[in-house]
Amino acid sequence: MRTVTVWFGRPGKLKERTVYIAAFSSHINVGFLYGAELPDPDRILKGAGKQMRHVQIKSPEDLDSAPLAAVLKAARIALVSN
Repeated sequence: MRTVTVWFGRPGKLKERTVYIAAFSSHINVGFLYGAELPDPDRILKGAGKQMRHVQIKSPEDLDSAPLAAVLKAARIALVSN
């Protein structure tokens, strides 16, 4: 399986690149390096590691969800405050 992954965040070390988008043939993952620390009341974040979590996007409609917007906002706030 091949994928294209793009990291976003502050320039510099990998640990400062806190958000990634990974494109697969059947879906897109929007991931967060420190996703385990983000609030997720709707439990949309997937993953079992100590830090990383991701949201799987399977259709355009998945992008228009309040839980995804809340997680993205929390990730942005965390990035700016660190």
